[in-house]
Amino acid sequence: MLEYTTQTTLKVAASVCDRCQRRLTPEDMDWHEGLSLFRIAGYASVFGDGNAISLDLCPECVKEVLGQWIRISSPEVQ
Repeated sequence: MLEYTTQTTLKVAASVCDRCQRRLTPEDMDWHEGLSLFRIAGYASVFGDGNAISLDLCPECVKEVLGQWIRISSPEVQ
């Protein structure tokens, strides 16, 4: 006989850009081109030992803020 337990899971429903406040949902074309970052800072980090750092950017803000350092290549090159 199988026994079951209840499990609750969270699903991301939307992302709000921390820079321009644009709200994206999984139904939006740009959803997969945004950037979400979450890290725990390490020892002697510039962000403070053990602090949580997070960032959500829409695709336009990713390009505007980080564009000069992003390497873009065609799918054949990858």
